[in-house]
Amino acid sequence: MQQDADIVRIDFNMNQKLAREVGDTVCPSYVVYAEGRVASVRAWPTSADVVADDIAAAVDRANDNQKSDTSKPKGRL
Repeated sequence: MQQDADIVRIDFNMNQKLAREVGDTVCPSYVVYAEGRVASVRAWPTSADVVADDIAAAVDRANDNQKSDTSKPKGRL
């Protein structure tokens, strides 16, 4: 997913306040951001395929939002 998104890991045990702020309630959880906002939150148990689908959907939405503005890079969250 390197070409589509930046993936950031939050250490739930070391950063519980931050984890709660993004909607993380159990470790591990996966939060997908698009255009500076939370696009989806998936908590264990989940699969990499489900998270990848969330990322792809967020990229598609971001691209749709950027179609009228050619100055913004396409395909990045």
